Amino acid sequence: MKPIILSILILFSASLFANEKNVQLSEVICVGEGIRENEQGKVYGTNANLFLKIDHMQSGRIKLREMYGHILLADKYTLEAEATDSAMYSVWSHYGVFNHKNLWNNEKYDPRKYKGYTQIPDVQTTMSKNSEGGMWGDFVLDLQETLTKDMNFDAHYIFQDGGHRGGTVDFTCTVNYVYQAG
Repeated sequence: MKPIILSILILFSASLFANEKNVQLSEVICVGEGIRENEQGKVYGTNANLFLKIDHMQSGRIKLREMYGHILLADKYTLEAEATDSAMYSVWSHYGVFNHKNLWNNEKYDPRKYKGYTQIPDVQTTMSKNSEGGMWGDFVLDLQETLTKDMNFDAHYIFQDGGHRGGTVDFTCTVNYVYQAG
């Protein structure tokens, strides 16, 4: 009996999202501006680019139709000394690749810090290279109701990496294209 109830619930949930109508689709590039100092006082540099296709739905929901790119975090000295691929193999480096489709915003997001932002929860890397395992966290975007071409906005990836490392990567995002539905 339980599998039948679960199947009905999944189909019902899928039909709710299938009826969502897109109002606007935007293509955006987000460039990492750096990572804040962690609790141990270590400052990391970053090489980070994320490409997004953002759907603004008629209901007010936000969907990342596509999210792909990478984040490389390394201490300042590793980035300066190893300007090659070897920087990602340093014991102090964190490298994550993102390749996602259809990530929905958290409608119940109740922030303490990022008020007015849209939260995309539980964004994990699809591939990681570091000393402790994967990278996961929440992606928050300072989205306006309507995006326009060449508009800039802030975004932040609040992440955990491995057993005890984490932080926030700050991004500046630029809207490259905007398509209106209908």
